[in-house]
Amino acid sequence: MGHVVVFTGGLYPPKSVLNTFLQDTSLPTFCIAADSGYNTALSLGYTPDLLVGDMDSVSSLSVLESMSKDRIKTWPRDKDYTDTEIALMEATKHNPDYLTLVGGDGGRLDHLFAIQKLFQTPLAPTYWIGKEQTTFFLSAKSTHSRLQIDRGRMAANQISVFHVPEDKGEYEIESQGLEWPLEKVQWNKGEYSLSNRITTTYLEEQKKALIQVSKGSFICIIPHKM
Repeated sequence: MGHVVVFTGGLYPPKSVLNTFLQDTSLPTFCIAADSGYNTALSLGYTPDLLVGDMDSVSSLSVLESMSKDRIKTWPRDKDYTDTEIALMEATKHNPDYLTLVGGDGGRLDHLFAIQKLFQTPLAPTYWIGKEQTTFFLSAKSTHSRLQIDRGRMAANQISVFHVPEDKGEYEIESQGLEWPLEKVQWNKGEYSLSNRITTTYLEEQKKALIQVSKGSFICIIPHKM
């Protein structure tokens, strides 16, 4: 239950962006750091309740001495899972209402693709907050199937939506207030909605755009206001 936040390495959002997001959603009830995500957490003003990984990129091994042993789970460097996956596995043990991944942006392209692939697994975070954008995971199979989009929270009027591939998957998504309605996208043919935007009418009336998923799963990427 509650809100579990996982901090990982790579580029991460400004502290003000994360704090605003958490105030709008819910404050963390448990924080987990994946290896160098420990440094990410400290930079953003959070002290992890748990540190996991092979510890090959944490800034200093003195970190291991500053935390009690029951708050550290060390894995071998040669393993079947990334440090981020391990942290998310620990997070799912809490059965959270919200699961947020912070960091993991930029850097190695293969790491970026690895995180993107997580949305096809049971480890999919509800939110992934990178340096400049937030990714929202919307699924008909969960309670997070609806997203209201506030232009005031966006760095630019730019909304991109992709379906999450599933074997024999069915995809159905509706939108209100978007320039190009998502209902018209042929997801099964590999189409996606890139750089969509809130309509002029909705902007003038200061209305929030809406996305609602009724079949399948999708990710929605929005640049957050710095």
